[in-house]
Amino acid sequence: MQRLAELHGSFRVYAVCPPCGRMESLPLGELLERFGPAVTLADIRPRLRCKVCGERSSELRVVYVGPEGRPVVFQYRR
Repeated sequence: MQRLAELHGSFRVYAVCPPCGRMESLPLGELLERFGPAVTLADIRPRLRCKVCGERSSELRVVYVGPEGRPVVFQYRR
């Protein structure tokens, strides 16, 4: 499973709550400080709880945003 240290800087990780539809970006830097560089997405998943409805969800979305410091641009193609 992917370690958060490998994702930090070029990726954003979003927690998704299917019951209420909420999606929120996880603060990777804060999670690394709290849990250390060896923490993985699998370690984080069981800890997720929606701030709005209180439901637990293990659904995550990992999005490549490029190197840190560059503007984030999303391009959707059909």
